[in-house]
Amino acid sequence: MAGLAAGATHGVIRTSHAARSLAAAENAAAETAWRRDELARGLAYWAARYLELPGSPRTRGHLDLAAAISGLPVAPSEPPPGLITEGLRTGLTGDPSIAAAVGALRAPTDVSADLLALAREFTRIFLLYGRRQPIALLHAVTAPIAARSVLPLLPDEAARPTYDALWQVTAALYVVYAGGSAAEPLPAAAPLPADELIDRAVATRDEHAIKLTEACLRLNAEAPEPVFRHASARATELLG
Repeated sequence: MAGLAAGATHGVIRTSHAARSLAAAENAAAETAWRRDELARGLAYWAARYLELPGSPRTRGHLDLAAAISGLPVAPSEPPPGLITEGLRTGLTGDPSIAAAVGALRAPTDVSADLLALAREFTRIFLLYGRRQPIALLHAVTAPIAARSVLPLLPDEAARPTYDALWQVTAALYVVYAGGSAAEPLPAAAPLPADELIDRAVATRDEHAIKLTEACLRLNAEAPEPVFRHASARATELLG
C-alpha cells in the first residue's frame, strides 16, 4: 500500500478491478483462470512500478476533507512534460509543507463513506482544474473508486492504510497537476443521462475516458450528484 502511486495508480486500479471481477466470477474454469491471470498481471505491474511518495500517508490531523484540500500547497506552475510518476517525484521533492498538509487531514471514521467523499471532492477538482492535465487529475477519482470497490475483500486492518495511502496520492496529484491552472466554473447545465455518457466514452476509444465514466457512474448510482455525470462528459470532451 505504501507504493500505491505505482504507475500513476494504474497498479492499484488494475488490481482492484481484477480482484472484484474474480470475486464475482461464476464457476466456469476458463473465466476464472482468465480473471486470475489479470489479477496476477495487475499485482506484477504494481510491484514493478512501485513508488513511495515523500512523507507519511498517515492521517493524524484535525481538518475535515474540504479544509485539508484547501490547505494543500498547489504548485505555482505547470509540471514539465513527461510521465506522471516523474512529475510526482520531481514536484514533491524538497517541500516539507506538502507532507505536513497531507498529515493535517483527520482520520477516517467510515473508510467506505470517506473514500466516496474523497472521490467526490476530486471529481469537483477535475472539473475545476482538469482541462490542462486531465489524465493526471482523473486518477484522483478512478483510484479511490477502484480500491473502494474491493474493500469487502480486504482484511479490516487494511482499510485505514488504504484510505491514508489514497489520500496521500490524490493530494499529490492535485498539488502537482493543478499547478498553473485557474479554476473554471462548474457546469451549470443539466448533466447528460448515463446511457449517453457510456456511449460517448466508448466512442472515444480512450481507456481513461472509459475508466472515469465507469467510476463516476458507479458513484452517481450510489450518491447521485450532477458533478459525477458532468465529469464523465468533460473527460470524453477532452480525451475524445
